This record gives sequence, C-alpha cells and structure tokens, in this order.
Amino acid sequence: MLRFFEDALGVPRFVARAAMRAAIWHLVFVGAVTVIKSGTNALFLARADPSQLPLLYVAVAAVVALVTSVLARLLSRSSPARVLDVGIIAAAIAVVATTGAAVLGVPGAPAAAYVVGEAAATSGSVLFWARIADAFQTRDQKKVVGLVGAGGMLGAALGGLLMRLIAETTGVAAPMVLSAVAWVVTLPLLGLLRTRGGAVANSDGNLWPALRYLSGRNYPVLVATLVVLLAATGAATDFVFRTAAAQARSEAEMAGMFGLLNTVVGVVVVLFQISLTSRLLGRLGVFAYVAIVPMLLVVTSAASMLFTGSFGLILAMKGIEMAGAYSLNQTAVSLLYNPMPPDLRSQVRTLIDGAIKKSGAAAAGLVLGGLALFAPLLVGPWLVAVVAGGTLLLVPLLRVRYLDALDDKLGQKKRFKPGAIDPSDKVTRTALQHALLADDPERVLSSLQALGESYVLTAEEGARLIEHADERVRAAALRQVPATSDTALTARLIAIAKGAGPRRPRAEAVRALARVHGDGAATIIAPFLDDDEPGVVAAAIEVAVRLPAAEA
Repeated sequence: MLRFFEDALGVPRFVARAAMRAAIWHLVFVGAVTVIKSGTNALFLARADPSQLPLLYVAVAAVVALVTSVLARLLSRSSPARVLDVGIIAAAIAVVATTGAAVLGVPGAPAAAYVVGEAAATSGSVLFWARIADAFQTRDQKKVVGLVGAGGMLGAALGGLLMRLIAETTGVAAPMVLSAVAWVVTLPLLGLLRTRGGAVANSDGNLWPALRYLSGRNYPVLVATLVVLLAATGAATDFVFRTAAAQARSEAEMAGMFGLLNTVVGVVVVLFQISLTSRLLGRLGVFAYVAIVPMLLVVTSAASMLFTGSFGLILAMKGIEMAGAYSLNQTAVSLLYNPMPPDLRSQVRTLIDGAIKKSGAAAAGLVLGGLALFAPLLVGPWLVAVVAGGTLLLVPLLRVRYLDALDDKLGQKKRFKPGAIDPSDKVTRTALQHALLADDPERVLSSLQALGESYVLTAEEGARLIEHADERVRAAALRQVPATSDTALTARLIAIAKGAGPRRPRAEAVRALARVHGDGAATIIAPFLDDDEPGVVAAAIEVAVRLPAAEA
C-alpha cells in the first residue's frame, strides 16, 4: 500500500509514509468532531430552548475568535508540533468536562458543550494544518493535501455513521467522551512526523498590511462580502433546520439523525469532488460553480415554503448547505484569491476566513435572535432564500471585479512565484489566454507563467508570440511550441534559429525544432552544431545528447 501512495503522489517513500500517518490522524480527528458536534447539537436541542440557538452562534464566533488569536500568538513563539499537542489535550479535556456537566444537569452546560465543541473543531483544524505545513516541504504539500483531506472526509462519513448506529443504544455522551479520548490516544501518529522546529513567522500573523489592502480595494471587499453572505446563509439554514429537528424527537434520535446526515453529505461531497468539481470548474468557471449551492438553497427553501410541514425538504436544504460549507464553497472561494498579491494572500485569507467570516456568522445570529424574540413568525425558510438570493446577485459584480484585479496583477512588472495563479477554472484560463494576445510583454509573460509549462499554445497564439516585439516573450513562447509536425511552423523555426536575432530566441527555436520533429530531429539539428553563436551550438548539443544513440 505504501508503494501505491508513493507512486500515486509522486513523492519519496518517507514522504508517503508521513502523509499516510497524517491522513489517518485527520480521519480520526474529523470523525471524532462529527460525533462530538452531533452530540452537542442533540444535547442542546433536547435540554435547552432551541430559540436560543442564535445567541450560541454569537458566542461561538466570539470564543473561536479569542481561541484562534491565542493560538496565533502561541504559534509565533513555539513549534506547531508542541502547540498541537497542548491544544488537542486541552480541547479533549474541555469536551469531556462540558459533556459530563450537561449529563449531570448543570445549568447552562448544554450551551457550554455546544460552544466548546465548535471551538475545539476549529482550533484543532487550525493546529493540524499548521502542523502539516511544518512537516512537509512546500513542494510536497500540494501533493499530499489531497490524501490528507480525503482522510478527513472519510472520517466525517464514518463518524456520522457510527453515531447513527450506536446513539440510541449507548446514549449521546459516551461516544462524545470516547471521541475526545481518541484525539489524544492517536496523537503519537503526528509525533512521528518530522518537524522543522521553528515557530510560525511573525509576519504571517501580522494582519495590518492585509487590513490596509482590504480596506483600500474593491475586489477583496467583495470577496469578504461573499464569505459573510455564505456564513449568514449557513446560520439561517442551521437555525431553521435545528428548530424543525427538535420537534418530537428525542436526544438520541436527533444525534443519530445528525450523524446520518453527516455520513450522507460526506459521501456525496467526496463523489462530487472526485467526479464533477474539476469538470465543472473547467467548463463553467469559478463563478458559475460558486453559485451552485446558493441556487440550490433558493430552490429547496422555496419548495419548503410551498410544501409547509415537509421536514424532508428542510433536511435536503441543510444537506446542501453542509456540502457547501464543508467543501464546495471552500474550493470556489480559494480560487477567488488568485488576483491578490502573493505576499499578502495568506494574511488576507486569514482575515477574511477568520475574523470577518465569524463576524458575519455572529451578525446573522443577532438578527436571527432578534427575529425569534420579537417576530417569530418571520423566522423560516424564506430567510434562507433571501440570503442565498443576495449571494447570487453578488456573483456577477464579483466576476467583473475579479477580471479587473487579475488584469492588474498580470500587468505588474514584479514576477510572482509559479502557482500564484491557479488557472484550473474556465474564467481564469480564458482571461489568461486573452492576455497572451496583448502587446504588453509583462501581461504576456505573467500569463504564460500562470498557464504553466504544460500549456500548449494554439496556432494563433504561437504564431503571434514568436513574432512578439519583446525578446523575453519570443523565448518563452518558443519553449511552449507544441510538439506537432507542421511544415509552416518548421520553416519559421528554422528561419528564427538561423537568423541574426538575439541568442535566446534562436537557441529556443533549436530546442523547439527537436520537439516538433521527434525521431527525425538529428538531421534538422545537425547544421546548428557549427553555428557561429555559442548559445545556439549549446542548444544543438543539448538536443543531440538526448537523442537515441542510433539516431545521433
């Protein structure tokens, strides 16, 4: 099995082994989180007033903001491995203590257990991914993150299924306590991972530059608005669902139902990510993709208003929202950071996905609490339709600002690192392809870099770029000439290689000729071995030594 993951990930065996350990712990962690959150929801809804849920959203936002702030400070002073161990043990103790207090009937304990469960899940996730960043080199992180993430989704499905099967037999508290213990018992798996031993750089936690960028630009404000609307949609959907679920259901029945819902959503999300995500992003683009969940929520909430009393529609609405919150929205939103400056992106993302997102959830909680208290008849699926509809109205404006911000980034003279722009969705890829035809060499070079070395230039793009006024553009385009035989292209490449122009484009033309002609390259390359330009000779020798011995 280790050999399989080694080949599949394209990493050395010791990296594959570490990735498997991380994936196993992530499976246990997320599975335990699913059990604990199913249990805390059931405890609160069965033992407290469900109308107080909006106040819990506010409390969760405040506690999570405080905890993540403390964790950021600790990570700036100690290694992620040490902070993770302390944080997970503290979280497990808090879960066990509040669960026990709720079972004993301590006033306010169900609410405390709910808040602790949410805070433990968030802080544990933050610490785990910080540990992954510490354990794996940057070049390996993108290769292993899929395996580690898949472990988490499998854990969510198994944890939900476990709660569904045993809740009515064991009660809610026992699985919750065992899950918290499982966090601690499996920590040695992460202890076996290597560590670079350093604290997270203080600059990573400095949000002032990101705050100035966020407050001074339209595009990041719109991204933040989208994240807030998605959080508000989640809060509205959650309130409507849990209020309906609390009616005529016991504590164990609710825990089992929440567990089964997590299982179904987990399986659906994994299948969706494997089979449809890349295809939809490639064919529709990120903005059509980000509209999928809000559109489905509008449809299901409208249907639940037409067919009042149908809990199945409300259950479907909650499942769609969970699928978006757990995976689908995250995939889309991550692509929206493409146009942002690479040196500020992590800080901006921390600010938007952390404080701003939680503030949006808190604000939604206050609004829901006010409506539940003063106008309870107004609380219902229509709220979900309104917020999700607002999200859909934002998407076209966000698309316009995204393309403007991306164009500004491409026009900067400062080169960004490979991978700074993800071209996997249709909108971004189309914008990059359009920029290839620009006269501005900076835009062309940035677009080529973003599209990557594997991108095959079209005939129109290749013909235009190899004649570009800028030498750098010509050389870069010649490096990406497609390896297909073409008489006209061959003639043009020979003319460039033999011409009196700059050295780099001539040398790249020789290499391109070798790619185009493949097996017949020896004959066409031979004349350039005696060229007067050393760079052209070096390119011809480089090509010749790579040819099969018989051909050379």
